[in-house]
Amino acid sequence: MDLFGISPREKRSTFVRVLVAVMLAALLAPPIAHAAVQAVKVRGAVKVKDTGGGRIDAAAVGPMGLFEAPGSSGALAVRNYAGGGGFLGAVDCDSATTIPAGTATVNNSIVTAIIVTGTDAEFTVTAAALGGAEVLKFTMNAQNTTSGFASPSGLTLTAALTFTCSAGTDGNLVVLGQ
Repeated sequence: MDLFGISPREKRSTFVRVLVAVMLAALLAPPIAHAAVQAVKVRGAVKVKDTGGGRIDAAAVGPMGLFEAPGSSGALAVRNYAGGGGFLGAVDCDSATTIPAGTATVNNSIVTAIIVTGTDAEFTVTAAALGGAEVLKFTMNAQNTTSGFASPSGLTLTAALTFTCSAGTDGNLVVLGQ
């Protein structure tokens, strides 16, 4: 029963058109995608300028983080640290695990993320630049098992931040950055 008044010939015609369009897309997509990501070899120095016409510097970025993640041999000097470059430290509220319990201090780094998990923990963050004053507190419980901080532009530390498990028996804190 045809409720829309479409003839079988129109249905077949539409089906064939859709099938041809899908086949064309399948045939054309790989060459188009390859052209979009194809590497271009450049000879000699390339001058890069910002939108205002100013010069943008490029410099090598060395190994980053606690585990010395590899850097870059010629990264453009753009201030965006999304995702971080490495593992800066961790704190565990349970000394029975392999992560060192108690405290982690991070200094002269760019913090891009702090990830906190657990069901019974309280983490405090103190700043040496403020005489050791508490600047941040994370409280983890059964209703709040995951928390965090993320900053794509990074939090540049010129003085130490100390992350401490101040209470509880089940919680982990990880600091990522460069």
